[in-house]
Parts: sequence; structure tokens; C-alpha cells
Amino acid sequence: MSDTITCPTPAMRKAIAAAKVGDDVYGLDPTVQQLQKVAASMLGKEDAMFVPSVASGVAMEDLVKGADTVSLCLSKGLGAPVGSILAGSEKFIHHAKRLRKSLGGGLRQSGLLAAAGLYALEHQFDRLVEDHENAKVLAHGLSTIPGIEIDVDSVDTNMLFFKVSSDFKIDTPTLVKRIAEEKGIVFGGYWRGEEIRAVTNLHITPEDVEYTIASVRDIITASESNFQVA
Repeated sequence: MSDTITCPTPAMRKAIAAAKVGDDVYGLDPTVQQLQKVAASMLGKEDAMFVPSVASGVAMEDLVKGADTVSLCLSKGLGAPVGSILAGSEKFIHHAKRLRKSLGGGLRQSGLLAAAGLYALEHQFDRLVEDHENAKVLAHGLSTIPGIEIDVDSVDTNMLFFKVSSDFKIDTPTLVKRIAEEKGIVFGGYWRGEEIRAVTNLHITPEDVEYTIASVRDIITASESNFQVA
């Protein structure tokens, strides 16, 4: 359905529990400082700021080197419960921190949240490619099912979109409803009309992907068979 439903892993929860904390408004939270240091290094920037609120295999530093400032979400695919990183020049981040404080965004012992983000960057960033590979496998599998329309070549990340051909008895909304009720699979909302959005995340295994392909095939096949018999 979405990568926003990812939850902290047991190891991430341990990192949160063991986090060293301090008053981040005064720059005294060591875990926040470490997160900002790691993020700035990965992004190739002078400094970074924690704001509590990669598929190609190319280093993030290379991807964003043409940008002065970069925002990096720590939740969604990375699996942290909350937070983003704002990275840029030291001067820019200094100004951003002043604005954050003046707008009421300063937190005290935010190391508990930062610990999750730090764990995500150090342990769950490199595995993002697994989500993208799973999405590609899912797209290829769905493309072999008669009645499913999908552009496999457009699947570059962990998101893919597909729909049921208008020539088939079952329509897209019915497929979404039945696969949830009969197979326990929840797809995302419709996109661009009749298209279904499917998103892989760190909780989705290769076995889940194969189950999804088989489930879609079963429902499509059963619907057409019943229609022909009738």
C-alpha cells in the first residue's frame, strides 16, 4: 500500500532505548549531533539539521552535488518513525536552526528520535535496493497475467502502477476489494484514474511478492472462468 506503514525494527527499538540524550536546543544531544554528522557526510554537505516532525546504486553525495540544500526523509522506506534531515552549508544550517527555534520546532531530548534515524542511515539505507528489486520482480510477474496492464520499464523505485484491462469482466475496484478480502493484500488508492498503486517496503519479502503475483492471477483467472461458464 505504502512505505509510510513501515515500523521500527527490533534492532532500531534497541537503539532508541540505548540512545544518549541531551538538550538539542543548546546543541547538547550527542545522538542528534551524530545523526547530523553522518547525514551531512552521506550527502556531501558541510552541515545538517535534524527536523523531527537509493535505487540507482549511485551515492547520495553524487546525486545531490548540484544542489545547495537537500532534504532527506528518515521515515517511509528507511523505517524510522519520524523525522527528516535538512543538509546544506554551515551558514545555511545555522540560520535554519534559528528559524526552527523561533517557529517552535526546537526539541529537548530528541536523541530518542534521532537514534532511530541514525540506525536507519547506518543499517537500513543500503538495503533500499532490495525494495526496488522486489518492485521490479512484482512488476514483471504482474505483466505475465492476462488482463493486467503495466509498464514494467517505468518501475525504477519501490512504486509501481497497474490496472485491469477494460476487456476483462473484473474491473480495478473489484480486484482491489477482492484481493483484500480473500488474500489479505492491501493495495494503495487509485492513481491516474483506474491505476492501482503498489509499494514495497522493508517488511515485504520476496515470498510476499510471489504470493501477491499468485493472488492477482488467481482472482483474475477465477473471474474470467466464472464469466465464461455463465
